Amino acid sequence: MKPTLARSIFAYIASVVIITAASIGFFSYHISSKKLSEQNEQHLKEIVSNAVNHTDLYLKLYERAHLSLFTNTDVKKFLDAPPQGDYEYYEFTNKLKVNVIDPLFIKSPEIMTVYLIDYNHNWVYYENPALKPIADRCLRLHWRSWIKRPMRREI
Repeated sequence: MKPTLARSIFAYIASVVIITAASIGFFSYHISSKKLSEQNEQHLKEIVSNAVNHTDLYLKLYERAHLSLFTNTDVKKFLDAPPQGDYEYYEFTNKLKVNVIDPLFIKSPEIMTVYLIDYNHNWVYYENPALKPIADRCLRLHWRSWIKRPMRREI
């Protein structure tokens, strides 16, 4: 059988259409995947920059909270020379809570706890009443082992 003119024209046109459609599909796929990759990279950069910005704001907030805590004269007095008697200790820590810690929790409600510990193992611990404490078993065990250490207080 000899190929007829109609068959050969049909084969040529079909091959041209198939090659054109395949090349359009191939190039449009690569161009769109490149654009999507660029868009994805731009979104990731934006996410990272937002995370960095939020982290910086969070750290600045904690820095301001620490500055207000460490520049207070009552805190310095507690860390330098804590009260000797039990009642004086209770009275001083209660004054510290009312005048320093409670305003700190009001200004910075995301702070969960405040620890003040000196080198002589005199310490105070305050929880933010507005937040639920962490229920981590490992943390509680570590805290209990630290509490069991004898406090060195000279009376």
